[in-house]
Amino acid sequence: MQSISCALDPARPLLFMTTVITSYEEVDEIAFKNLNEEIIQKLIKKTGPQIKFLTRWKREFGVVVENVDRRQSTSEVDIANFDLTVDDDSSFPLSLEIEKSFAIESQNFDFSKIDNADLSVDLRNPITDLVSVLRTSATGLSILSHYKSHRNLPEDFRNDLVDFIISIEICTSPELVISPARFVELSQLIVDLFPTEVKETYYIPYSYDKATKSKILPKGKFHSKYNNGYRANLLASGAIVKKTATKRKRNEISGSVHLGFTSDLKSELTDEEYAEKVKWLKENIDSWAEVKKLWADTSKKRISHLLADTSMNHYIESFTVLKHVTNGPQLIDIDFLTIHPKKTLNLSLNFDLFAKQLVSYSSNKKRKSEVIQLLLKKISSLSQSEDLNSTELKKVSILKLLPLLLPAPGPFQSITGTLSPWRPSKDEVQKGFILHVKDELDLRAELKNRRDNLKNYGLTEQPIVSVVGMSKIESYNVHVNNITYQLASVLEAVDIAFKSFYAFQLSYPKESEYSWMVLQQKIYGIKGEKDGPVLPCIRTFITDLNNCKV
Repeated sequence: MQSISCALDPARPLLFMTTVITSYEEVDEIAFKNLNEEIIQKLIKKTGPQIKFLTRWKREFGVVVENVDRRQSTSEVDIANFDLTVDDDSSFPLSLEIEKSFAIESQNFDFSKIDNADLSVDLRNPITDLVSVLRTSATGLSILSHYKSHRNLPEDFRNDLVDFIISIEICTSPELVISPARFVELSQLIVDLFPTEVKETYYIPYSYDKATKSKILPKGKFHSKYNNGYRANLLASGAIVKKTATKRKRNEISGSVHLGFTSDLKSELTDEEYAEKVKWLKENIDSWAEVKKLWADTSKKRISHLLADTSMNHYIESFTVLKHVTNGPQLIDIDFLTIHPKKTLNLSLNFDLFAKQLVSYSSNKKRKSEVIQLLLKKISSLSQSEDLNSTELKKVSILKLLPLLLPAPGPFQSITGTLSPWRPSKDEVQKGFILHVKDELDLRAELKNRRDNLKNYGLTEQPIVSVVGMSKIESYNVHVNNITYQLASVLEAVDIAFKSFYAFQLSYPKESEYSWMVLQQKIYGIKGEKDGPVLPCIRTFITDLNNCKV
């Protein structure tokens, strides 16, 4: 500890005083010079900053501080003779606001180097040999070494690769611009070097779909990093100036899922035969064997009519047999079997491998959400038991992983325009795929909340799977148009829900459509007549699953 004494630099007291006056309103020069401890306590509430402020104040005005018992009041002791001892290291801030300002203003910074610097970019050559370029950095070597050993690129390495490439390519243009055509070329360079990668993961250029008369905006990792990272930072810093352009409206057109190709729906029934069989189906529900036979006979023609112009509500009301909660799923299965006879058992045949890949993929993620970690822990715990309930709970938990591993769709605009755009949360995405609740009361509440929310955004209620019972499963359900079908297992429920999209010609639920797309491509292997290209995020995810070691 030491007593403080310092020679007065004529400029420093004025600078210190000006700094404090800036921080504390209405403290002018005269008031500042006549401060006392009582006033300082009002200006600076905490004891530590009070002491440091007073020490600096005395130091800057060149007063020697003598030893005095600090417990005495300022009315008994002249502040000019007040002794204040501090640690040798007196660099600790007076207070956050004062010290920041004082530190900047009290030093004579030399900005001439940055002011006189040439800020035009040092141009680089475009990448032609990706291997050679990657070998010039530690990041690049890590990417190459990992791929050589594992034959795949984890998501972190993909992002690092994109970041590295853009950092070079953006400096090949004086305007710091990378063209869409160049992004296509760079994506091809990546796939040429890393053949298990998907080109569309990195870039999909703008296009126009004549079939749907819709614009397909650019997508991919290059597009996102370039625009939201590099270009955004350059614009914010003033390094480049944004060029004005006509604002484009967001494309929100979403095509429906189709059961198959229309050529598959040609029926050998005459119109008279069809009308007679349909009339019987609409009027009878008792003879279930006859119902199933006539349902299969009329399947192609019914689906053709539904595909043409029949509404879902009218269709279900016309065929009362569809409302049977336990037999109705059999009719859905019959219609799916009519068009895809070789696909109907795909989920049960492929699920074991799919489940192992999902768990492996989730376990190997470097950054796992708390929900994913809890699900993995639960799956591991349930694997120790072989009873039916534990086996089913394990399958439910594995399926609940799927939507958490995919991007969230959206945002969706409200129909009134008064609500903020809705981008479903991970919880909403998961519930839109498999709604797992504790009891029937909870189920009704969740379904109502979902219905109300979808209505606000002009979205319809599409089929959804629900599982009732958190520790002991009580029921498996598929909800379609106010009908609750009851199934015997979670795989049966997911299977019937998937088939219902095709049997009823419905689009996937918006909040969980990516999960159903994965099942369509990976499990069922179905390509519809009007299905567009597989989304790059889906292709990439499926590729990553296939590369998982199980």
